[in-house]
Amino acid sequence: MAMRRVWLWLAMACAILVAGQGMIRAAAPKTRMAVITRLRRGQWPVIDGRFGDPAWQGVRPLQAFVPLGGDGAKPKAETVAWVTYDDARLYLFIRCREPRPEEMRVAGEGRDDDVGEGDSLHLFIATADLPDPSFYFALNPKNVRWDAFCNGETIEPAIDCEWESAVVTGKKEWCAEIAIPWSALRREPPLPGTKIRANLGRRRVPDDERTTWSPAQEQFHEPERFGTWVLQ
Repeated sequence: MAMRRVWLWLAMACAILVAGQGMIRAAAPKTRMAVITRLRRGQWPVIDGRFGDPAWQGVRPLQAFVPLGGDGAKPKAETVAWVTYDDARLYLFIRCREPRPEEMRVAGEGRDDDVGEGDSLHLFIATADLPDPSFYFALNPKNVRWDAFCNGETIEPAIDCEWESAVVTGKKEWCAEIAIPWSALRREPPLPGTKIRANLGRRRVPDDERTTWSPAQEQFHEPERFGTWVLQ
């Protein structure tokens, strides 16, 4: 009888352990959230790659980018983004610090060349409340642009989406400014409270570093790890 109680106890303990492991595996990944403020009516930034435009005054930055893998390490070069919107478009400004500009590599010369082979920025914006499917935008320090539509594991490149961008390169940084019409994202002008699943990534050839706004593990396109922008 005593042995039977021992076996029953062991069986229950194993069941609890397996169930606990299943809960850990099923736990949702940690993602980020940011409140995105709306531009004042009649005010929008000139897309020139410069942050001095009055439209950006008062827009709070997103949390700084973190390295892929989520090990808590700080990136070797800081990347910070600002996001805002109006009835017509979504606007982004991204500042990329670069302590070793002489080691940067720029890939691609024309629209839809593979800019991701060199220093580049990557933006994912979901078409609805779910993180997938999503639009994928990328550009490099020469303002060469690439875009695609992602649906699960399928990536359809060269969709020639309508969007505008400008890049300014300094001694120790490069900055990109982007404007994307809501119509190009298959969305109506958003109402306050709208939630958008999105993520931003940066590849640095110096140090072979990859960072994202919402923490990702192995690559930029991890829809389950997209963060959430709450429009205000």
